[in-house]
Amino acid sequence: MSLSQHEILAVHLETVPPEEWESEILAIASEVFPGVETIADFDAAVAHNWDWYGRPEQIWRPGAEVYTMMCAGRGFGKSTAGANACHLVGLNPELCGGRPAEGPDDRAAGAGARFAIAGRTANEVNTRMVDGETGIMAVCDPALRPVWHRQDRTLTWPTGVVAQLMSADVPDSLRGPNNGWFWADELAHWRRLREAWKQLKYTHRLASPGQHPRGLITTTPLGLETICEIAWTMREGQPVVAPPGTPQDRIFEDAAGNPYLVNPRTRIVAGSSYDNVSNLATEFLRDTIAPYEGTDDGIQEIHGRIRRGAPGSPFRLEWIRRCEADEVPALDRRVVFVDPTVSEHEKPPTADEPCECGIVAAGFEAARRRMYALEDGSLTAAPHVWAERVVDLVLRHRATEVVCEDNNGGALLKIVLAQALRARRAEVDWTVKITLCTARADKLGRAVLAAPCWQQGKVWHVGSPRGWIALESQLVQLDPNRPIKSQRTDRLDAVVWGALTFFGDGTDQVKPWPLDGAERWAKIVATVTASRGQASLPRRR
Repeated sequence: MSLSQHEILAVHLETVPPEEWESEILAIASEVFPGVETIADFDAAVAHNWDWYGRPEQIWRPGAEVYTMMCAGRGFGKSTAGANACHLVGLNPELCGGRPAEGPDDRAAGAGARFAIAGRTANEVNTRMVDGETGIMAVCDPALRPVWHRQDRTLTWPTGVVAQLMSADVPDSLRGPNNGWFWADELAHWRRLREAWKQLKYTHRLASPGQHPRGLITTTPLGLETICEIAWTMREGQPVVAPPGTPQDRIFEDAAGNPYLVNPRTRIVAGSSYDNVSNLATEFLRDTIAPYEGTDDGIQEIHGRIRRGAPGSPFRLEWIRRCEADEVPALDRRVVFVDPTVSEHEKPPTADEPCECGIVAAGFEAARRRMYALEDGSLTAAPHVWAERVVDLVLRHRATEVVCEDNNGGALLKIVLAQALRARRAEVDWTVKITLCTARADKLGRAVLAAPCWQQGKVWHVGSPRGWIALESQLVQLDPNRPIKSQRTDRLDAVVWGALTFFGDGTDQVKPWPLDGAERWAKIVATVTASRGQASLPRRR
């Protein structure tokens, strides 16, 4: 934990008699603020000086990165850091598409310089990010404070820089003018995260000479696919090298303790609630922080680490095996599995975002009883569009079968798939069987049945891990303690049907057997040998 200059001074004064405090303060202040001669001068110099009060990890400065993601625990001071970063950008137009100001009254420097301030809801943007106790209006020097045009939802700094206030719960509101910088607060908790993040990135395209667009994300971390894509580049066998500014002891780890390579376009600033303990009330520590301590949720809520995986999930991240495409053996069976939707606007009862059509291509090697997940082609689309995607995967992987759950759409799904295949019969010049399967258990029940296939190392994910982030996030974040309808499980369900088909009887009523008889006996031998110290066991008769 690092200290701010203000905290360093406070610690120093504890070693000095009170009657010497004034002389000590002025001696230190004269080195930092030339011209300070009295305590009143010192108070004026530090009144709105974030370099003085902010801890080094809280102070945003432009660098080579595109995104700075401040993943930290509750009470770390993320919002204060974001508000001060906005003020810094507002006073320096070159950081968001303008040119350096040639003087305090050079408003032309900010002409065309814009950035975005995006929060979870419009109310949070107004009452906390802009007008809160640690919001933009509170942290700014009154002489340099921006003008808040409430009707236009903009802030305009004396330099001419304009910030547009945006609400993530209406993703289309994030469309608009080009932005050279943004502050996105509590990104992991945006209700319509994927769509809102996509729209925000579309506007992130304004740059000054010698600069490039940048953004600051302040959030309590959750292991969501969007957060993982921003934070990690997952490659096995590569050294863990963080971009400049990311502390080496803050490298993220998975549930098994394996480090991930940080995305080179992202600078990670992670921190604990305890880093800011000097500014937190005892009641907050007792009532808010203490209940999380020692729990799985404390990893993210207190210590600011992304945790991929929900407590109690049937799947664990360390069960996932990976291989490259050239390592896949000759496959005896290639199938595309589909968890369908009947409309591109179809939504679960308790969610705001449309359902995805889960589409996963997989193959099966009979000799070793292994399933290879070849490609995740899931998307949100109308039936005729996702049927085209299914045919694309059939072509790419030479699949001879399509397995589709029929609970949502029934026989019409078979007709849609058959039409899509017929329309491209010049390309698909082999017979493709369409099989409909009926779900009797819920998605959690199917997942529990299929999870041992991953645990026993019988399912391998092929290709770049980044292509599997969304599906793997659904696997390890499947939470049995939350309503299944409030969770995204479409990709998960497609790959689960693959395990039930290859290792079971193709239904969700029979427990699949990922290991054959010889493999089960080999495990017994290994376990007994390890526990008894025996060299071998009698051969089975």
